[in-house]
Amino acid sequence: RVLRTCAVGESNVDRAIGDLMTSSSPTVGLAAHAGQTDVRLAAKADTVEEADAISAPMEAELRKRLGVALYGTGKETVEMALLRHLAQAGLTLTVAESGTGGLLTNRLSTAPGAETLFVGGLVANDPPALGQALEVTLEGESEQDLEQFARNNGIPV
Repeated sequence: RVLRTCAVGESNVDRAIGDLMTSSSPTVGLAAHAGQTDVRLAAKADTVEEADAISAPMEAELRKRLGVALYGTGKETVEMALLRHLAQAGLTLTVAESGTGGLLTNRLSTAPGAETLFVGGLVANDPPALGQALEVTLEGESEQDLEQFARNNGIPV
């Protein structure tokens, strides 16, 4: 089983669960990727059910220690987890981004299930261009301007 974390560096994950990585059954290991660290949990057994039973107490301890840094299991991506939470809450998402080249919009729009939960994204080259596109200023009363923009466009504040 793979437990997926994000926004927590490998060294921080190692500090939280390092003592558990000395276990011989089940075994615990780390795989670091850009922006996330996967925790691999493996047990040798004759059946998948037996392996799951052997791994269950260790998985519970890993989940306890990793807390909110843990966002999913298996091949679930951060985008998939976000969309799952949106669906559970009955919400949809629209984003406005600058300085990213549209990476957030791209990742969200291509995730499975995005067609019903991700409304879309507005991408601008820099914050002033984004503010102009949204018809808000980015100085002084910007928070109030963004709230007014949301209200004018039927977005709950």
